[in-house]
Amino acid sequence: VEPASGQHPFSQWSMGETHSGRIGLLVDAGVPPGRYTLALSLRAEDETPLPVAGADTVESVTEVELGPVDIRRPATAADAGALPLDQQMSVELDRRLRLLGYALPERDFMPGEELPLTLYWRCLQPVGEELVTFVQLLDRDGALMAAAVMSPTDGFFPTTGWQAGDLVRDRQPLRLPASLPDGEYRLIAGLFKRADQQRLSVTAGA
Repeated sequence: VEPASGQHPFSQWSMGETHSGRIGLLVDAGVPPGRYTLALSLRAEDETPLPVAGADTVESVTEVELGPVDIRRPATAADAGALPLDQQMSVELDRRLRLLGYALPERDFMPGEELPLTLYWRCLQPVGEELVTFVQLLDRDGALMAAAVMSPTDGFFPTTGWQAGDLVRDRQPLRLPASLPDGEYRLIAGLFKRADQQRLSVTAGA
């Protein structure tokens, strides 16, 4: 956001001026419960982050940590209608989880680019074991062209703690190979058990 909603931009500030303002930060539906760090950064018009002067580190620091924020599990199950889905689905896996859909910009991507894929899960019953998300890019013949494997929420909110009704946003970016030929591909995703690598079967909605 810009200061005062753009009514008093930084370019109008004079040396030594002090201003205050309120910024509302929306916590999206599906954000896993847990402790987060609230950080602040300033960016130029071209979105380049400005360095923080006086930071006691060798690396360039571009944000200031303001403090911790605790996100709690909602008292009632979050409504799936509040999700920013690009594609709505209703696919059950092992009768324990439901894939509600995903968010992915509908456009062409370039080789070497990252697909900013976000999956949205609804927990139907306690999982009770560690699961891992896989995302794969297949060509028309079913050959594997790109793949990513990562725990849901990158392990921040492990599936061992998921309860019935939980709505979980699961970011699963997929890096496309730089040598990937132009064409149309099929994107698939699912979950497998960490213990024995066995995939969860689709039990409804395929």
